Amino acid sequence: QVEKPAVQVEKPAVASSREKSLEIQLKEEEAKNKKLISQIQDLEKKIQVETQAKLQWQELHKTLQSSMNTAVTTREKQQEISVETHLFQLLHDCIMGILGMGPTIPMEECSKLNVIMETEVGRRHFTKFVYQQSKKLPSFELGEDAFELLLYLISAALRSMDSSNSKDFRTAQLLLKISSKFHRKLEGDDFLKDYVRGYQMWHSLLFWQEYFLDELFKKHRKHFSGEQSVDPDFSSTLLCSFALLMMEWTIPRSSTKELIKFILESNMFQLENPISVQNSVLEFLKKNQISQSSKSEISEDEKRARKNTLIKDKTIPMGATFKEGYVNIKAWTSNSWKKRFFILKHECILIAENSEKRPNKMFPLTRRVVRFGGKPNSVRIVGGNTDLEIYFQLASEEERNDWIAAFRSCCTDSLQFLLPHAPTSENST
Repeated sequence: QVEKPAVQVEKPAVASSREKSLEIQLKEEEAKNKKLISQIQDLEKKIQVETQAKLQWQELHKTLQSSMNTAVTTREKQQEISVETHLFQLLHDCIMGILGMGPTIPMEECSKLNVIMETEVGRRHFTKFVYQQSKKLPSFELGEDAFELLLYLISAALRSMDSSNSKDFRTAQLLLKISSKFHRKLEGDDFLKDYVRGYQMWHSLLFWQEYFLDELFKKHRKHFSGEQSVDPDFSSTLLCSFALLMMEWTIPRSSTKELIKFILESNMFQLENPISVQNSVLEFLKKNQISQSSKSEISEDEKRARKNTLIKDKTIPMGATFKEGYVNIKAWTSNSWKKRFFILKHECILIAENSEKRPNKMFPLTRRVVRFGGKPNSVRIVGGNTDLEIYFQLASEEERNDWIAAFRSCCTDSLQFLLPHAPTSENST
């Protein structure tokens, strides 16, 4: 008998099913890979856009600075300077006399300096010299004659700039800072800015735009060294402070809002949500209106009411914190003292009932004077167009000095420090 070979049964259906399953898995993996590749490409594009934005932001200030310097240098080369050397020496002597660093120069001699103020080089030399020498002063209070003479020179410079339609905004910035610092003592502090607000230069929105950008980049480098992007809270706080400064210089509220909207809508420093910052700043201005009336038009009752009121705001821009801690603050409507938690921000103090609660008050530090108070280890901050003042006491002299050092750190250009000696009794001033 011949044995029949075993018949091998094939299973084509099972093999076919396994192949299809593998093909499906392969297609799914390919789809996943394509999706991952697409996501990676999208991320690479975003990184590239962000990198370009950061580079553009870094170059913006360099370009602005370079264009301003190039324009000034070009005009200086084109301009024939016919001012004699001895007039520049007279200018130096006159300024040193005004600041109490040298003998007083008669007004008749100083009137010869009008020739210098007619040239851009002369005006820039004048403002730089005054600003540099002012850094050496312990106080910005001037005598009557010195105040009038410095006002005469600044007015001559501004008249010449207005008549020639000058775009030398750097000189104008220094003139604004000088006019905001120097004052004379009458019944109250009488600042140079009170007499030069009417010149046309201050009504140029291009001036304020370049001034803001210059301050933004300078302060960002100082307080956020190493960070490429602009902090939204920092920009919001600085814009609020700048808007108050503009209105302090009698710039119409409509023009101030127009500039804020232009800066944020153009998003020239690449904020993630510029509209949110814009709304916050405009809401701040709406709640914290500053009267643009002259001092003579403000009644005594209104002045007292202003002094008894701190600015309140539920949408306070935060920003970097320079110092915080508990202080005893004097209530304006009584002689009582209350313990409050202070948070020192960029050019403002936030006030809360304690460290656990959100701040509900803000005291702006723009263009103010810091003095010792009447009580030991106390500090009084006064001045500014809002006529607000704040008076607080610390636990020790060391703590008081720490706060003053923090004020100097965060408000270099906004505060003037008149601190000759620390008071030791309630009746000292």
